[in-house]
Amino acid sequence: MDSADGRPLPEALPGQYVVVRLQSSASASPVFRSYSLSGPGSTERYRISVKPEPKGIAGAYLRDRLRVHDTLEVSGPRGSFILQPAERPVVLISAGIGATPVLAMLHALSASQSTKQVLWLHAARDGRHHAFGGEVSRLIQTLTHGRSYVSYSSPTPKTE
Repeated sequence: MDSADGRPLPEALPGQYVVVRLQSSASASPVFRSYSLSGPGSTERYRISVKPEPKGIAGAYLRDRLRVHDTLEVSGPRGSFILQPAERPVVLISAGIGATPVLAMLHALSASQSTKQVLWLHAARDGRHHAFGGEVSRLIQTLTHGRSYVSYSSPTPKTE
């Protein structure tokens, strides 16, 4: 999401979220959804990651109706679940699409070339449902002491 009028956006702290207001038509009631920021920190754009659900109004709207250069109403960054500035090791724990706030934290650690020990612990159903797997792998590789551990609850059998 880029600022519609070119002004800088408030810089979010890694782990924060924004509230998005969606208005499907002039006569419909607005729908509000909170989405964790899932990308690197920026004052130019925010990245959210949305998993559309079969009967989800907001995800379907964002997937099917939103187009490049459309304008969304978005709050400033919110929330206190943030990456704490300290020299201690960092453990990032997530499951499924819940990876989004800790993914933003991993981006921040990578961008700062952190030398802390960083452990990414993630659970997913299987490889097909492993959100951000490649992105996390690339970011972990940029960290001197970064390690990733993923557990699948229903791993698919290997085919040869």
